[in-house]
Amino acid sequence: ATLGVVGYPNVEVDSIGMRARFGIAGVSVDLGGIAKGYALDQAARAAKRAGATSGMVDLGGNLLVFGNDAAGNIGVQDPKNAERIVGKLRLADQSVATSGGYERFVMIEGTRYSHILNPRTGFPVEELASVTVVADDATRADALSTACAVLGKDACLHLVERLAGVDALVVWYEDDRVRIETSSGLSVLDP
Repeated sequence: ATLGVVGYPNVEVDSIGMRARFGIAGVSVDLGGIAKGYALDQAARAAKRAGATSGMVDLGGNLLVFGNDAAGNIGVQDPKNAERIVGKLRLADQSVATSGGYERFVMIEGTRYSHILNPRTGFPVEELASVTVVADDATRADALSTACAVLGKDACLHLVERLAGVDALVVWYEDDRVRIETSSGLSVLDP
């Protein structure tokens, strides 16, 4: 029943009147997939208006750096081992967002299920352990990291290759060994 009210075709947008309405009863919009990113973008704008020339804003899993003095390397956590980094990324006037089910999940009968649900099936995503997206703005990075977690490795990398200013690092496990792959514009530094 829930799947019947999920999906963008159930939302009608009037871009001229700047309004939206739902085509059927039971539909709602949840902006949780972009909330941290939007907050980061707003915080950076406020800091710049207050005179900051560089800085870093961190909301746990989502990070934004601006200005030359804030450029630096950030570590991407191994989803199965919080003490281990799978690689480092260089950020300069960019934002990074990571999505995955390793910190927010539910245990049911001994099985861990991600909080990220596939809107096509209604079930938690399972293919990827995490997706880290680097973009020029935090809202975009946040939205794309969640979308890529749902899309899976190949579709995620195909998508970000077509988007200017966006790159991704995907993490998954094969035979309990961590694997990573990146889009062509992203360099991963050794941990």
